[in-house]
Amino acid sequence: MTCPTCNDNGYIKPDNDKNATVACPDCSVKMRNVALECAKATINGEREKEHGKPDVSLQRIADFWSFYLGIDINAGEAAMMMALVKVARQKHRPDNADNYIDAIGYTALAYEMLENDQEN
Repeated sequence: MTCPTCNDNGYIKPDNDKNATVACPDCSVKMRNVALECAKATINGEREKEHGKPDVSLQRIADFWSFYLGIDINAGEAAMMMALVKVARQKHRPDNADNYIDAIGYTALAYEMLENDQEN
């Protein structure tokens, strides 16, 4: 039987904050699975539509940071630093699920960049 509240996604978007995601109160999906599924949906869907291909976007960020800092940064390192931005923001608002989801997504993209670098 499919959960009528979340359709077995394990999460819902509360009415008072459309940017947040919270665990479905009506099913027993583990939070780690919810976080992973949310991150997967985010990096493979809405964020790519909004910001373009992740490898291109992260390389652009790396290029700007490299110029500003005077050191070379690659796309994978930029992704990890973006994850750290999310960790830093979490200190201010520990109940914001979006920071967790985005940090997971950035870490997954950094891993993808590492795999791509090793193949080339």
